[in-house]
Amino acid sequence: MNSFQKRTALRIAAASLFLACLASPIAWYVARESAEQAIVSLAIEESGRMLHRYDAFNLDGPEAVAHAQAAAQTISGGMFDIVEIYDSQGKKLAGATTTEGKSVESLLPHHGKPNYPEAFYRGTKLDKGVWALRVFVPLRATTTDLTLPITGYFEGVRVMPQWQQD
Repeated sequence: MNSFQKRTALRIAAASLFLACLASPIAWYVARESAEQAIVSLAIEESGRMLHRYDAFNLDGPEAVAHAQAAAQTISGGMFDIVEIYDSQGKKLAGATTTEGKSVESLLPHHGKPNYPEAFYRGTKLDKGVWALRVFVPLRATTTDLTLPITGYFEGVRVMPQWQQD
């Protein structure tokens, strides 16, 4: 190989290494965000099914607290480790936690009275590398018609197991 070919090969190798170093963190970030979005979408869908099953979307009737508590108990331990259900004014009606949820509940940042028009989530890195995903969902009589009034709020926290963090 002559010097021109060596120089060209080195430049190609350097450019390839630079692009790989640049693309890897971006690909990791995109994959992580995509995984979070998938978990949140599944969580919203599953919690919605359970809330409908226990009629916990109607949070102003005489059975509202009982329905909310039954739904919270069912949802916790499955997709979520901490579940809280609020009425339309932001008053907490029900809550349930797993052992895992109790161990991290005091570490989570506190929030004010729920008053959000659309679902969102927050990923939070806690002590000892624990990653918690918080999902906030306004409740309506149907999940497809967003023009209907909000009847309550659902908040769930999932403590991500180590295998999902890797």
